[in-house]
Amino acid sequence: MTKVDEMIKDARIWAGLNKPDLSYEEAEIVVFGIPYDGGVSFRAGAKSAPKALREITYTIPPTTEHFESIAELKVVDLGDFTGKTREIIFKKVEEKVYDLVKKEKFFTMIGGDHSTTIPVQRGIDRALDEPFGIIHIDAHFDLCNELEGDDLSHGSTERRALELKNVPDSESIFFIGIRSVENDELEFMNSNKINVI
Repeated sequence: MTKVDEMIKDARIWAGLNKPDLSYEEAEIVVFGIPYDGGVSFRAGAKSAPKALREITYTIPPTTEHFESIAELKVVDLGDFTGKTREIIFKKVEEKVYDLVKKEKFFTMIGGDHSTTIPVQRGIDRALDEPFGIIHIDAHFDLCNELEGDDLSHGSTERRALELKNVPDSESIFFIGIRSVENDELEFMNSNKINVI
């Protein structure tokens, strides 16, 4: 059993809100990790984030910043999605997200590099029959068609989102905190409306 397997069975993680004996259908919040950073072009290390974030949740009390208890909240951690290839990992994630959205479950994913949002957005898109928008909080747009020949890179997440059937156009994405732009993105921005806050 891996350290992550042990953690997700521990009711003390997520501020003591993890309910490992519940099915995810019974949970109010579902959490899962994608410890993958093979889509980066600069620096690896993001694959360690899911485990590291779980480890610090032992120290958090089950209260909000408004001084309210959330001790009754039911959280189920599904663990990490792993596999021998990115295609395998992304397919598993897309299928699980599709199922979660169809069952109207509130969930959060912990990456991994930014490319791990691609299968999440694809799963949401497949599950919905209506348009949806995206709020992208980052220093970068992630609107490159590809980076270093990889169209599923960490810098291509929102370009891939624009290919989804339920993301109508570039005005459906709001970008917050942007500080730099790639040449490819600049060219895209010159012919598409981009919402930057």
